[in-house]
Amino acid sequence: MALNPKQTEAVTSPFSPTLVIAGAGTGKTTVLIERIIHLISNGIKAEDILAITFTNKAKEEVSERIARALPNDVPQNIYTFHAFFHLMLRKDISKLGRNKDFRIVDENDQRSIIRNILKDLSIDTKATPRSWINIIGELKHRTPFEKPLEKNEYAENICNKHVITFEELKNIYASYTGYLKEIRALDFNDLEILVQELLNIEEARTYWSNCFKAILIDEFQDINDIQFKNIKKLLTTHENIFCVGDPDQSIYGFRGAKPDICKEFLNTFKNSNLIKLEENYRSTKNILAVANHLINKNSDELSKVLFTNNEVGSKIIYKECHSDREEAEWVMNEIRKLRIKEGAKLRDIAILYRSNNLAIPLEMAVKKYKFDYSITNSVEFYAREEVRYITAYLSLIFNDYAYDTLERIISKPVRGIGEKALATFITFIKENNYSIMEAFENIFECNKLSTKATNGFKEIGAIISNLRKYKEISIDDLIMKILNESGYRNYVREKKEDKRIANIIQFASILSSEKGVTNEEIVRDIALRSRNIEPDTDDYLLLSTVHQVKGLEFKYVFVIKMTSDVFPSKLSKTPEEKEEERRLAYVAFTRAKKRLFISKSSLFRGMKLINAMESEFISEIKKLDMVEIQETNLDSLFNNDI
Repeated sequence: MALNPKQTEAVTSPFSPTLVIAGAGTGKTTVLIERIIHLISNGIKAEDILAITFTNKAKEEVSERIARALPNDVPQNIYTFHAFFHLMLRKDISKLGRNKDFRIVDENDQRSIIRNILKDLSIDTKATPRSWINIIGELKHRTPFEKPLEKNEYAENICNKHVITFEELKNIYASYTGYLKEIRALDFNDLEILVQELLNIEEARTYWSNCFKAILIDEFQDINDIQFKNIKKLLTTHENIFCVGDPDQSIYGFRGAKPDICKEFLNTFKNSNLIKLEENYRSTKNILAVANHLINKNSDELSKVLFTNNEVGSKIIYKECHSDREEAEWVMNEIRKLRIKEGAKLRDIAILYRSNNLAIPLEMAVKKYKFDYSITNSVEFYAREEVRYITAYLSLIFNDYAYDTLERIISKPVRGIGEKALATFITFIKENNYSIMEAFENIFECNKLSTKATNGFKEIGAIISNLRKYKEISIDDLIMKILNESGYRNYVREKKEDKRIANIIQFASILSSEKGVTNEEIVRDIALRSRNIEPDTDDYLLLSTVHQVKGLEFKYVFVIKMTSDVFPSKLSKTPEEKEEERRLAYVAFTRAKKRLFISKSSLFRGMKLINAMESEFISEIKKLDMVEIQETNLDSLFNNDI
């Protein structure tokens, strides 16, 4: 595709601070890739270029497209933020007086750790483990590394919001940070904070800033303060930084991102180049008109108005339903009509909603219609029992302090080890300062265990000890050894769950695709990988939260449950939070290429029945000429259970 004038201006802008405000569907990835090619064509070596992407999928796309254009000059330094920070710490963490022998816990590990902490402390809180991950992350950014939590305005707000005392919050925080220290692990927030400390050391800052002559950042609106601070410290020898982002698509406030980061860029680099990409190649004129009308309610100095030369397209359909079941049935019927009348493939269709708990009636309807489908975030691939089982064994093979992973494997197959026995064993490890293998070897010293539990731990220790002999074989062969020697293959076969074995084989295939790295490095980096794997079928209907489809596009998009207190969320209280909800709806609408369907249901099942009002976003757009309102057929209401 030939570049338009604005894209060309961005790609060929001077090698000085450049911010590209790229609206949805305006070709931002193309611009980023062409900029890299332009840098190389103008004398900057590929190895001197650092590109940061938001996801592993984006990283792979950038690498593949550059490889097609410049097969002999593909930059190797393309990372996500956390993968790049991990690389820096693997090399230089000793400069902080810390051991290089650390591992990274992913979100699944964090949720498990937090659940156990809340249980041990007997703290009843409304916040989910996922919410606690974000809370602890924000507290870490406000607290010196591994220091006790002190009272501040944010901490007090958390206590008020979740009805807990500061002492309880302090204990949760101390237990979490203390536990990670015990198992010699870091979470993603730790990577950011430790890199900040590392770059405060002049020697390290000089070394890393000299490594790159050009830095590019994708999805700039999604980065947080500490990530930006770390990047700025890499610009001590040059200011050749090129960032692409869209404040209107800033939807990760719960992770510390904020749309004002783009303004901060302009304030930091006073003579920076600012370029706006506003020509949309994705959506119809009608879809863009609705999206523009919605987002224009947000106040933003960097605002833009998307336009397109695409067709006007069909009107946006807004359907008012009385129940969630009726809404789900309406969506299924519309999909059936799209398949018959327009030849739509299931893979062309996405059904989007504000939060995961809204998918249940929809999934029931999809099963009824026998559509192949995938639900993002229902059970993420890396969160599946069988994948976490294998990763637990891999961690125990390559890490002497990964005893937190034992809970995943002790009862599959049954070995006479329960929760109390596991807690006793872990206490035994801590009291004696044992490594995991030392604890297995000295298990008979732990006289608080029953004979059955002792023998169970001895058996697991023998399995791990034997598997450690095979550290150097191919990673897929090692995984097959784990599957067989642990007894898990027979365990799942007896339960008639052979699909789990297929998933393990797929997992082995994913890991074995890594070339030029050791097994230990592969295992160490599992937490940095993308956690969403597409289903086996190439024609499936996608059910997803809006957050999970950012960056994707579909011919047909359904945005459901557009009711007050749902979308926008009732948890959004402040003006900033409400603006983020509007941006989230904007992201949902701009995923659509050809047709956009929006719906609300007045009554909800599976929770207290409510007569929900339509979303304020709907009230704003439904009177537009390009919106067609479909009201409920009352006859259908009496044919549905509410």
